[in-house]
Amino acid sequence: MKKSLLALLLAGASAISTQGFATEASNLPGIVNFQACVSETKVAQEKQKELEGLEKQFRVRIDEIQKRCKEIDEKLGNEAYIDSISAEAEENLKNERQAEVQKLMSAQNEFQQIMQQQQMAFQQSFVLSLSDAAKQVAKERGHSFVISKDACLFYDDKLDMTKDVVAKVNAVYDAQKQELEKAKIKSAEKEAAIESSSEKPAESN
Repeated sequence: MKKSLLALLLAGASAISTQGFATEASNLPGIVNFQACVSETKVAQEKQKELEGLEKQFRVRIDEIQKRCKEIDEKLGNEAYIDSISAEAEENLKNERQAEVQKLMSAQNEFQQIMQQQQMAFQQSFVLSLSDAAKQVAKERGHSFVISKDACLFYDDKLDMTKDVVAKVNAVYDAQKQELEKAKIKSAEKEAAIESSSEKPAESN
């Protein structure tokens, strides 16, 4: 799962590699290690954990269906058991197995579709945020444009701006998390105030 997310994000590295940043200070490019950005930014780490959790949920569901299929197969393969039940019961068992196979296929397809949707949506937002951070750092450092490390056969380490880009992306992530926490606290306080006022006895005339 980790490799698939990384491969998908690396496919979007060209959005940064070809992004131009016009400045008057220098024609030297800034270099960004896209793979390091994926592994070191908090937002990518959080998304990875989310996808792993989603995969675990589907794995439990799929394992349960596969276990049921195995149990039915064992019964159908047991001649003594088959001889002890009616033809109708045997047919019901076969139908049940077919239904479980359909459930398995449906669960696998659903898992693939959801994962693809999640990955594609994250790729778009991540590359955009990374591009914005790269643009800011490039302007600060006076680079005319930014390219991916993978596109370079050689470069001076002084041109590497990966750490600065990661720091920018993480700063935005931290700020957004703080705003979210503040919003949650305000919402909780508001609900508590409403609940408290509703519990007060009505004043007598």
